[in-house]
Amino acid sequence: MLPKNRLKLAAPSVHASCWFRGAGGQEARPLARNLTGALCIPRGFALQTRIRDGVMFFQLKIMYSKITHLSNPAKRLQGEAVFAVLGLIILSFAAYLNTLSNTFVFDDVYVISGNYFIRDWKNFWGLFTSKYFAASGELSYRPVVTLSYFVDYSLWHLNPLGYHLTNVVLHTLNSVLLFFLVQLMVKNTPVAFPASLFFICHPVLSEAVNAVSYREDLLAATFFIIAFLLYVKSPASNKFMYRNLSPLGTGIHHGVYPEQKQDSSASPQNDKRRRVQHVSVYHSERSEESNFYLYPLSLLSYLFALFSKEMAITLPLLIFFFDYLALHRRNQIDHPSIPSFARGDTGGWKRIFSQKSVNIFHPPLIPPIPSTSLRTGKGGKVPSPLVGEGMGEGCFRVNTIIGSRHTLAYRILRFYLGYIFVTIFYLLVRFWWFHNPVESGVSYPQENLWFYFLTMLKVLASYLKLLFFPMNLNADYIVPVASSPWDMSCILSLLLIISIAVIGSRLFFHSKFLFFSLLWFFVALLPVLNIVPIGNIMAERYLYIPVIGFCIMGSYFITHMSALRLHPLRISVWVLTLSILFGFVWQTSSRSKDWKDEFTLWSKIIEREPNSYKAHSSLGILLIKRGQEEEGISELRKSLSINPSYPDAHNNMGTLYEQKGIYEDAAKEYRCALRLDQNLSEAHYNLGNTYLKTSNYDKAVAEYKLYISIRGDHPTVLYNLGVAYMKQGMLGESAAAFQKSLQGNPGNADVHNNLGVIFTRKGQLSNAIREFREALKYNPAHPDALSNLGAVSELP
Repeated sequence: MLPKNRLKLAAPSVHASCWFRGAGGQEARPLARNLTGALCIPRGFALQTRIRDGVMFFQLKIMYSKITHLSNPAKRLQGEAVFAVLGLIILSFAAYLNTLSNTFVFDDVYVISGNYFIRDWKNFWGLFTSKYFAASGELSYRPVVTLSYFVDYSLWHLNPLGYHLTNVVLHTLNSVLLFFLVQLMVKNTPVAFPASLFFICHPVLSEAVNAVSYREDLLAATFFIIAFLLYVKSPASNKFMYRNLSPLGTGIHHGVYPEQKQDSSASPQNDKRRRVQHVSVYHSERSEESNFYLYPLSLLSYLFALFSKEMAITLPLLIFFFDYLALHRRNQIDHPSIPSFARGDTGGWKRIFSQKSVNIFHPPLIPPIPSTSLRTGKGGKVPSPLVGEGMGEGCFRVNTIIGSRHTLAYRILRFYLGYIFVTIFYLLVRFWWFHNPVESGVSYPQENLWFYFLTMLKVLASYLKLLFFPMNLNADYIVPVASSPWDMSCILSLLLIISIAVIGSRLFFHSKFLFFSLLWFFVALLPVLNIVPIGNIMAERYLYIPVIGFCIMGSYFITHMSALRLHPLRISVWVLTLSILFGFVWQTSSRSKDWKDEFTLWSKIIEREPNSYKAHSSLGILLIKRGQEEEGISELRKSLSINPSYPDAHNNMGTLYEQKGIYEDAAKEYRCALRLDQNLSEAHYNLGNTYLKTSNYDKAVAEYKLYISIRGDHPTVLYNLGVAYMKQGMLGESAAAFQKSLQGNPGNADVHNNLGVIFTRKGQLSNAIREFREALKYNPAHPDALSNLGAVSELP
């Protein structure tokens, strides 16, 4: 009951309703009715229209922010994006904060701390010469990664914190880019945000973040996502989203345009029915005019991704599947008001090859309406036939003229051809112009390819297990080759793959977006499935790009389940999701501790994989350097017992003998290592040092030159080469080697002192004094330089 002195107004005036429609549009009008229906005005006031409208205007002015939120989805998405990005940044640094205190481990020693190439920007142009491989320490051509090391060294020198910080920032950037990509594809922040959360804290990705030398996976993913995102935004792309008005391309809008006249006597039920039945198809031309630059930028980003890592080569295939599935879904108007049996479909493959128009057939259950029309981007109307021939009485057809831009031949010539050209250019650079001569092909482990195929099924099943249960993560996986097709692990792996194939076939007919997410995982994983054998049969870092598809699928399912009306189930889903995220963050943080230093890393690998001969060998040489010879010898012997053909173990055993002064046994181990791998540069260097200590100067010079031919001009190797030349009395060659050594390390006092000795023997005393003083500049307590300078100064 209302008070007697209050009068309830049932409806707003025409003026107030028009003002509200101008601010909020069609969607906000029901809210206006509810608001003004509950508006109360004291009885003492005159009930004129203007007063009522004034009160209405005041009330709506207060509600303007809420109205804008309801009627402007773009602003709502922007606000959600800001909070999502902040949340991703906070979560990323919470998960990887302890990574910043880690040291250089694994291959970081070769590509960073022991790499003099990245220490001088004068070497920048070496990125584009054949000397790149020897100087950079990379096995394949990845100049973008090496360039990032140039930048890091300029900022941080050899402080590991800065390099790890760069990796964490790149990983955070990738999660943010993934958020915008998913949001662009589905226009749904509740799907995009959880996908990014899973990506940023999934423990299986911690290897790529913690190891600085694995930065190629981070950079490849960065440019991979950027290239895909730019393509989706460009006019070249078909879209998954057809329900929202957008200047990005062809779409289907359910509803009545504001300028259309409506019958004022129509009931709300008829109005709703009309909105369901009315289908307006439009094609925007503004996108091709304003976003023309996005496509070439996508090609450029794809090229950068390829020059970061070879795995990015799957991008064109993913783009093709994206376009095909989007075009296949174009007939399936995914709208809750239209039943599934009303969604026409004429076959995706046939349409993408030849069809230039799409027919949407509505059955007699939905009567035809005469207001259906074809709309263009300029606002013009083109009449469309309503009664389809041979469709039965009462059916009508909306003919959507997509145009030749959606045929396969046209898309290949205009859009896909660019990615094909970039791919061909990269393959020419990678395997012809900048092919690493040291890079040797990897053969299949057994002659029987069937067993090798079964082994890769086991690897694929292991990858899937790591996605759902990231437990016992390891930096070195040992996967034995299958010996029988009746092995239980092979059978279970095959059943798992068949089950996923069946699920994928069901998703193809029910959810094209989920099917595309599933395709993302398997297509992106193709380059590392050892179809063409590669060095490692399995590694966690290989999942960095493929895991994106898994994260999108998981987010989609969680969002779908949380949208159900069953309140207890919704709460259970969110509790489970938060528990999974908390567990992922905790495990990622714990996993980062395993990469604290080399001793911790190798010990953890052996703890989880006792048959890792690489870990036993690396731990053995590390213990020897620490002075724990007995423990080191034990680890080296374990490595050789597991794999007698492992060259690094023989090289490390030779280092042990050399430290003990047993040069003959050391040389024997080094030669054994070189028989197994003639491009093992460390064995050449160590063997040269052994020859130098045993006065075999000719052989020492030969081994040092072999090292330089493989790894380039290393300052330490050049210094030893100069010493070998000096021992032979070849002063000119010795001086040249010392000068080259100073180019990489100008602060080496020993090199300056030796140059001073050479100049003294040549009678160039002024130059000798200058070099001795340079030596004392970098090491004031250098005994040889002090003695030599005093002796030369006394000469007449």
